[in-house]
Amino acid sequence: MKKYLITDPEYYTTSPIRFKKRLVRAIERHAPDMILFRQKTAPHYRTLAFAAKTVAKRYKKPLYISGDVQLSRHLRAGIHFTSWQFDDLTRYPKHDAIISTHTFEELTRAKKCRARYATFSPIFATPNKGEPKGVRSLRKALYLHRGVIALGGITSRSHLHSVKRARPAAFASIRYFV
Repeated sequence: MKKYLITDPEYYTTSPIRFKKRLVRAIERHAPDMILFRQKTAPHYRTLAFAAKTVAKRYKKPLYISGDVQLSRHLRAGIHFTSWQFDDLTRYPKHDAIISTHTFEELTRAKKCRARYATFSPIFATPNKGEPKGVRSLRKALYLHRGVIALGGITSRSHLHSVKRARPAAFASIRYFV
């Protein structure tokens, strides 16, 4: 199962120097397979994105940019589309794209659009993300799309163990990697 680290200004700061140090520490400690730069509200957004690209390149990790097609192309990074960006997904190379889904219908649509990966969330309780779907729904999601990335509230080893037993393609988290 792959590991997908997601950055967030609350945990990685908006200071480019500290951001870089925290990202390096998370990579060295947890060895994620993929990294999502998701700091859209950060004041130094582009500077932080360039820092993320530098770190990802140094550690040979694929970098994804959240929702920003122009920045993604500029950095030669993959893109992680929101569930409102299905139309953009159809115009982007599928091997470099991940899309967020929250329902079985969205997951089915992601498969039809040939998205390589689709996050499915929230699996466990997480702030402001709605009712958790649980591991049983995650297992059901895997019948709809083989590239499911479990996301949402995965903060502990017991969460990770439960998710791992369901056998998704990957799990994604902010707090687990901090």
